[in-house]
Amino acid sequence: MPKILLIDDEDKFRIPLAKRLNLHGYEAVDLNSGESAVKAVRRDSDIDVVLLDRKMPGMSGEQVLIEMKRYRPELQVIVLTGHGTIQSAMETGRLDAYTYLQKPCEFEKLIEVIDAARRDKVQVLARHEIPHVEKGSLWNWLRGSHNSRPGIIILGLLLFATLLIMPAPDRMLKLLSSPKTGELTDPAMGYASYRKMHDGENIAGYYSRIYKLEKTIINDSGNRVKQPMTPDDAAFRAKAMLGTLLVAVLFWATGAVPVGITALLVGVFMYFVGVLHPNDIAKAYSKDAVIFIFGVLAMSSAISKTGLDRRIGLLLLGPAKNLKLLVFLFLPMFGMACSFIPEHALIAFIMPLFMMVYASSVRTAGVKQDKALAVMFVLSLCFVANCGGPDHPRQAVATP
Repeated sequence: MPKILLIDDEDKFRIPLAKRLNLHGYEAVDLNSGESAVKAVRRDSDIDVVLLDRKMPGMSGEQVLIEMKRYRPELQVIVLTGHGTIQSAMETGRLDAYTYLQKPCEFEKLIEVIDAARRDKVQVLARHEIPHVEKGSLWNWLRGSHNSRPGIIILGLLLFATLLIMPAPDRMLKLLSSPKTGELTDPAMGYASYRKMHDGENIAGYYSRIYKLEKTIINDSGNRVKQPMTPDDAAFRAKAMLGTLLVAVLFWATGAVPVGITALLVGVFMYFVGVLHPNDIAKAYSKDAVIFIFGVLAMSSAISKTGLDRRIGLLLLGPAKNLKLLVFLFLPMFGMACSFIPEHALIAFIMPLFMMVYASSVRTAGVKQDKALAVMFVLSLCFVANCGGPDHPRQAVATP
């Protein structure tokens, strides 16, 4: 049963409305002060939607909204007031309220808004990267939701362990142990660093020499010498790296864990299995491309948190009022912009705006979701970015 928290200091309005909500199939909890409402939100995590009066003695509606969002940023809050102005509506919108309704509001209209807020909660949880787990069965727990899918996590770890336990294929061992002769028939001829290998050196030896994974032993003469890694040891690390990539792709494609955790998980696996030394792992994460993508995502998150994306979205998408204008006006302009600004930055910036347009579009149409529209948005952006990206002046200069 959906749980609704009703906050209003007017008993004549609050108590009858709570009774009507209970008769309509909701579990309505009515409170007459903002202080008790904040305590209830902290204590009860099952509250789905909050109906909040804006003007109350003590804590005002805006203050209550700020406190509730501080502890429950995903909470859907509908502001009800009989003292509404355009300024107050803008203020509650800035504070991330779901919507603003004038009192008295028709009961049927209120029910529609409550149901819409409940449906939109999944998108709000995803935006705040909060897992949405349906209760009731083991299957629901295993399936989980975006950024929290225990079943996929268990499957990925089992696949990783299976690859480590399985014996290395003979072709892999042959590839790692074959010495460099310079002949076209060398099994390691396709190795990326084949030219850097010494004559007579195999891939296992080159790998252990470059990344300083050789073992120090004492030879028969009593001298300390470095012994290259054996093909079996290199094969174990190769299987570990293949398993790591498989798990990363699985987690990224299914949304089992947040993307940032998936990226860090690659380094964690490489460290514990001994694929590289910690310094080399850190160097891989400190390359300019990684720093650039990290900065773009951080900037995109900051813009979204401050609400600037909505204003820029209205400015950019304003001319595209229908599908034809979007396809023949906005997308070509976006592709041209990718010729001067790195397409990675533009995609990271524009994609959240498109998702916001998608959410408002399906809500206006009265449907839960439209997969075809979402796929069209994503593929159209990727297509025009790929068309405009290769024409970047920096790439044109680098091309001989």
